[in-house]
Amino acid sequence: MPVRLEPLTFFVPGPPVGKQRPRLGARGKVFTPQETHTYESKVAFYCREELRRRLMWLKIVGLKGIDYWFVMNLDIVYPSKRHPDQDNVIKSIQDGLQGVIWENDKTVLPRVMSVAITKSRLEGVIVSVEQYNV
Repeated sequence: MPVRLEPLTFFVPGPPVGKQRPRLGARGKVFTPQETHTYESKVAFYCREELRRRLMWLKIVGLKGIDYWFVMNLDIVYPSKRHPDQDNVIKSIQDGLQGVIWENDKTVLPRVMSVAITKSRLEGVIVSVEQYNV
Protein backbone atom coordinates (compact mmCIF):
# COMPACT_ATOMS: atom_id res chain seq x y z
CA MET A 1 0.00 0.00 0.00
CA PRO A 2 1.48 3.38 -0.96
CA VAL A 3 2.36 5.86 1.73
CA ARG A 4 0.25 9.04 1.65
CA LEU A 5 2.32 12.14 2.23
CA GLU A 6 0.87 15.27 3.76
CA PRO A 7 0.68 18.14 1.28
CA LEU A 8 3.82 20.24 1.07
CA THR A 9 2.69 23.81 1.78
CA PHE A 10 4.90 26.89 1.85
CA PHE A 11 4.65 30.67 1.49
CA VAL A 12 6.58 32.75 -1.04
CA PRO A 13 6.60 36.34 0.30
CA GLY A 14 6.48 39.40 -1.88
CA PRO A 15 4.47 40.35 -4.93
CA PRO A 16 4.01 37.50 -7.42
CA VAL A 17 5.99 37.75 -10.66
CA GLY A 18 4.71 36.30 -13.91
CA LYS A 19 6.87 34.32 -16.31
CA GLN A 20 8.24 36.69 -18.92
CA ARG A 21 8.99 35.79 -22.51
CA PRO A 22 12.56 34.80 -23.32
CA ARG A 23 14.63 37.67 -24.71
CA LEU A 24 17.05 37.72 -27.58
CA GLY A 25 20.40 39.06 -26.44
CA ALA A 26 23.71 39.88 -28.00
CA ARG A 27 24.97 37.51 -30.69
CA GLY A 28 21.54 35.89 -30.99
CA LYS A 29 21.58 34.21 -27.57
CA VAL A 30 18.18 33.65 -25.93
CA PHE A 31 17.98 34.29 -22.18
CA THR A 32 15.42 34.41 -19.38
CA PRO A 33 14.81 37.94 -18.05
CA GLN A 34 16.46 38.58 -14.66
CA GLU A 35 13.16 39.35 -12.86
CA THR A 36 11.74 35.94 -13.87
CA HIS A 37 14.96 34.13 -12.94
CA THR A 38 15.08 35.85 -9.54
CA TYR A 39 11.46 34.95 -8.73
CA GLU A 40 11.91 31.30 -9.77
CA SER A 41 15.00 31.11 -7.52
CA LYS A 42 12.98 32.64 -4.66
CA VAL A 43 10.25 30.00 -5.09
CA ALA A 44 12.87 27.23 -5.05
CA PHE A 45 14.48 28.70 -1.91
CA TYR A 46 11.24 28.78 0.13
CA CYS A 47 10.29 25.29 -1.04
CA ARG A 48 13.71 23.93 0.00
CA GLU A 49 13.36 25.64 3.38
CA GLU A 50 10.04 23.85 3.97
CA LEU A 51 11.53 20.55 2.81
CA ARG A 52 14.41 21.00 5.29
CA ARG A 53 12.00 21.94 8.07
CA ARG A 54 10.01 18.76 7.43
CA LEU A 55 13.17 16.69 6.87
CA MET A 56 11.94 15.64 3.41
CA TRP A 57 14.66 14.94 0.89
CA LEU A 58 12.76 13.02 -1.80
CA LYS A 59 11.31 14.44 -4.97
CA ILE A 60 7.58 13.92 -5.38
CA VAL A 61 7.07 11.33 -8.11
CA GLY A 62 4.01 10.58 -10.19
CA LEU A 63 1.01 12.82 -10.68
CA LYS A 64 0.80 15.90 -8.46
CA GLY A 65 -1.92 18.41 -7.66
CA ILE A 66 -0.95 21.96 -6.83
CA ASP A 67 -3.04 24.71 -5.25
CA TYR A 68 -2.23 28.43 -5.30
CA TRP A 69 -3.52 31.20 -3.04
CA PHE A 70 -2.42 34.66 -4.12
CA VAL A 71 -2.38 37.30 -1.37
CA MET A 72 -2.06 40.70 -3.02
CA ASN A 73 -2.52 44.32 -2.06
CA LEU A 74 -3.52 45.99 -5.30
CA ASP A 75 -3.38 49.51 -3.80
CA ILE A 76 0.26 49.31 -2.78
CA VAL A 77 1.89 47.13 -5.41
CA TYR A 78 -0.33 47.72 -8.41
CA PRO A 79 -1.57 51.32 -8.16
CA SER A 80 -2.67 51.29 -11.80
CA LYS A 81 -4.73 48.14 -11.05
CA ARG A 82 -2.52 46.20 -13.47
CA HIS A 83 -1.50 42.97 -11.86
CA PRO A 84 0.46 40.02 -13.25
CA ASP A 85 -1.37 37.40 -15.24
CA GLN A 86 -2.01 34.50 -12.86
CA ASP A 87 -1.26 31.91 -15.56
CA ASN A 88 2.22 33.39 -15.97
CA VAL A 89 2.74 33.47 -12.19
CA ILE A 90 1.77 29.79 -12.01
CA LYS A 91 4.31 29.03 -14.75
CA SER A 92 7.01 30.90 -12.80
CA ILE A 93 6.19 28.89 -9.67
CA GLN A 94 6.15 25.56 -11.49
CA ASP A 95 9.44 26.34 -13.23
CA GLY A 96 10.95 27.39 -9.90
CA LEU A 97 9.99 24.02 -8.41
CA GLN A 98 11.43 22.04 -11.31
CA GLY A 99 14.49 20.19 -10.10
CA VAL A 100 13.47 20.79 -6.47
CA ILE A 101 10.39 18.61 -5.98
CA TRP A 102 9.84 17.30 -9.51
CA GLU A 103 11.87 16.72 -12.63
CA ASN A 104 9.28 18.03 -15.08
CA ASP A 105 6.11 20.04 -14.50
CA LYS A 106 4.16 18.05 -17.11
CA THR A 107 3.00 15.76 -14.26
CA VAL A 108 1.45 18.68 -12.36
CA LEU A 109 -2.29 19.38 -12.36
CA PRO A 110 -3.26 22.87 -11.15
CA ARG A 111 -6.34 22.43 -8.95
CA VAL A 112 -7.26 25.60 -7.11
CA MET A 113 -6.28 29.18 -7.70
CA SER A 114 -7.60 31.83 -5.32
CA VAL A 115 -6.84 35.51 -5.03
CA ALA A 116 -7.20 37.34 -1.72
CA ILE A 117 -7.13 41.12 -1.97
CA THR A 118 -5.85 42.64 1.26
CA LYS A 119 -5.05 46.03 2.75
CA SER A 120 -2.25 44.40 4.73
CA ARG A 121 1.37 44.73 3.63
CA LEU A 122 1.70 40.92 3.77
CA GLU A 123 1.78 39.69 0.20
CA GLY A 124 2.82 36.54 -1.54
CA VAL A 125 1.69 33.16 -2.76
CA ILE A 126 0.80 30.12 -0.68
CA VAL A 127 1.66 26.97 -2.62
CA SER A 128 0.43 23.50 -1.67
CA VAL A 129 1.59 20.38 -3.53
CA GLU A 130 0.02 16.98 -3.00
CA GLN A 131 0.95 13.65 -4.55
CA TYR A 132 -1.81 11.61 -6.14
CA ASN A 133 -1.82 7.88 -5.54
CA VAL A 134 -3.02 6.44 -8.81
